[in-house]
Parts: sequence; structure tokens; C-alpha cells
Amino acid sequence: KSSVSVTMNQQARMRTNYEYKAVPTQDDDVDHDDETVKAAKEAVLHSRRGFVRNSRAKKLGAEISNYIHSIFWIGLSLFVVRYSDLIRVIRLDDRVILPLVWISGLSWSVVLSLVLYLAFFLPCCKKTNCDDFNVTHPQHIQATLFLTVVSYVTLIIAIWPVWGWMSILMVSAILMGLIMLPNFIPNYA
Repeated sequence: KSSVSVTMNQQARMRTNYEYKAVPTQDDDVDHDDETVKAAKEAVLHSRRGFVRNSRAKKLGAEISNYIHSIFWIGLSLFVVRYSDLIRVIRLDDRVILPLVWISGLSWSVVLSLVLYLAFFLPCCKKTNCDDFNVTHPQHIQATLFLTVVSYVTLIIAIWPVWGWMSILMVSAILMGLIMLPNFIPNYA
């Protein structure tokens, strides 16, 4: 081991004493017109900058990513509802606490109504242009947040006797799918 560490130390010392020498970078073999070379380099540089700094491309990429994520979560929530047989279990299983399911459903109905009001009714029917609902309609946002938490907790408690710990994952997937639904409401602003 000691001979290996000595040789490694010697190699490290040799690296620190190494002197770098300039390497020629000009190509003498090729005869190009300097103006042509400069123009080509500028065109390549400009096209790279244009692609990176193009806000339209970034916006389109972000929008596509948003739709892909939305489709994923909505698909996952539909998968959970379908393959857990959630609707049939809620209707037929006596272990499910039905009043909490009703509270959860009512809460989500109000949440989706508020989202449709803010995202569709105000811009389309009232012709109100709003950039930040947190500033213009804080009560609506607070009510939406509160009712979302209420529906999440009540649905977990309602189906807990049937699925136990798995109900947290199921309700989380369903919640994310429901949260992503408004992404497909057209923007009328």
C-alpha cells in the first residue's frame, strides 16, 4: 500500500509542476475568405442564441409540459378509480362512511364551481381580465384551498376502513387528477 501511495503522491507533484504550452488553433491548410468564415460563425452563434432565448419556444415547451403532466395525473386518477373499483365499493360496502363521502363530493363540487367561475365565467361572460387571482379574489382562493383540504381529509377518512394506508395514496392520486382538470379550460383572457 505504501508504494502505491508514494507513486500517487509523485504523480500529483508532477501534475502541479506541469507547464502548459499554447497550442496553435488556426487552420493553415484551408483557404477561406475571412468574411465568409466570420459570417458563418455569426450565423451559427445567432441561431443558437435565438433558440435558447426565444421566449415563444420556452412558452410553448412549458405549455406542452404542463399538458403532459396534466394528462398523466388525470390518467392516474382514472386508473385508480377504475382498478380499485372505488365507485362500486363506495355504493355497496358498509364499511365506507357515507356522510364523509358526501361532504367530500360537495366540497369538490364547490371547488370546481369556484375554479370555473374564476377561469371561465369572469373572463368570458363578465369580460374581466385578471392576471393574479390572489390579489383580486383572495376569498375565492382561500375558500378553494380550505374546501380542497376538507375534501381530501374527509375522503381519506371515509374509505380508510376499506383500504387502510392505501387510501392515502388513492385519494392523493385522485386529488392531483382533479387539480389538473382546470388546465384544459380555455384561456379567454
